[in-house]
Amino acid sequence: FYGENHNQENDALFNDPFIFINRRNLKSAPWIYVIDCSISKSNWKPIRMGVEHWNNFFEYLGLGKPLVVLDPEQEGYPEKVNIFDQRYNYIVDHSPQGLNSFYTGVSQDFVDFRSGEILFGNIYLNFQKMETIGNRYFKLYKKKRCDQSTINRAIDNCIIWVVGHGIGHQLGLRHNFVGNEMDDGYGSIMDYIEFFDSYEKFIEQDYSKLRTYDLHAIKYGYTPIKGEKIGEKPELLKTIAEVEIPFKTDDHYFNDVIPNVGRLEDEGNILSFIGKAVSNYRNFREVI
Repeated sequence: FYGENHNQENDALFNDPFIFINRRNLKSAPWIYVIDCSISKSNWKPIRMGVEHWNNFFEYLGLGKPLVVLDPEQEGYPEKVNIFDQRYNYIVDHSPQGLNSFYTGVSQDFVDFRSGEILFGNIYLNFQKMETIGNRYFKLYKKKRCDQSTINRAIDNCIIWVVGHGIGHQLGLRHNFVGNEMDDGYGSIMDYIEFFDSYEKFIEQDYSKLRTYDLHAIKYGYTPIKGEKIGEKPELLKTIAEVEIPFKTDDHYFNDVIPNVGRLEDEGNILSFIGKAVSNYRNFREVI
């Protein structure tokens, strides 16, 4: 989780800081995500699935289904967009606004620094990027041609992944760049996937699966604890954190030289990954 550093009694010289982790407040649920009317109706379903797949984790832990999605045709859809209205979180198509970077989506949230509570947030999606990468992958990169329905299914599953990744951030979760080394390549949606090498993974992607790292992260951040005190870590959290799950995040990516901690690798054996990548790009050149 991301966190906010604080010092007890405002004494930064003589007291060790404690950390509020950034997370939502279950008491403020439901957390409503509004699909902006600028988004094509064909993308509503994968967006909804990306948001609501996190409900599987909360429900498994007995915490209900705190995430709700509203599309423009549903009752209760806000009449006027106000991104600072804390009742709603917006999912917006940012493709026409020049977000033509290597990002397929960006997550933005607003935090109360006094408590670490995530109050609300927005997710900006680059559908142009996801669609063009998908079509390029299947039409230029693979020798065996795929029909358009197969390509569209992969793109839809990619949208689910990107939205789910963004929601993970808005629940407080950080990246886990070694998450895909678990569970046959899908240990955490908080990892990055190199779409150009791995887009076929999105043809058949089971989003009902409880991913190991994500489940333990939600359990750590959202398990209700009686008698919790500011600045003290309850024993229950220490027990949850004892589970040995691979975890490397942005700090490791930028500060350390660790071969398998990157934004692209989807397996622990870096030499195997490089060997496959070289073979894939040779194939790509031949098809072009």
